[in-house]
Amino acid sequence: MENSKWLSTVASIWIQITSGATYTFGIYSATLKSSQGYDQTTLNTVSVFKDIGGNVGVLAGLLYSAVTSSSRFGSGLWLVYLAGAVQFFTGYFLIWLSVTGVIDRPHVLLMCLFMFMAAHAQTFF
Repeated sequence: MENSKWLSTVASIWIQITSGATYTFGIYSATLKSSQGYDQTTLNTVSVFKDIGGNVGVLAGLLYSAVTSSSRFGSGLWLVYLAGAVQFFTGYFLIWLSVTGVIDRPHVLLMCLFMFMAAHAQTFF
C-alpha cells in the first residue's frame, strides 16, 4: 500500500512538470527570437503552433482507445505515457539544439513543428 502512495506522488509530480511547460514560453521566447533571428510576427506564428499543439489531444485519446481495446498491452496507459514522453523530449530537445547552435537554424515551419510536438505531448499525460 505504501508503495502505491509514493508511485502516485511521483506520477503527479511528473504530470505537473510536463503540463506547465507550455506556460513558460514567455521565459524563453526572447532567447528563441534572438537566436533564430525571428521578428515578432514569426515568433507569434511559432507560438500559435504551441497553442494548437497543447489543445489538440485527439491523437492521445485515439492511442489510448487503441491500446486498451487490445489485451496484449495490459492497461495501455504506460504506452500512452511513453509516447508522450518521447514526443515531449524530442520537441523540446530539437528546439534546444537549434537555440544553442548545435544544429543549423531550421526553417520557421520546422521550428513550428518542433513546438507543436513539444506542446502536443502534454495531452498524453
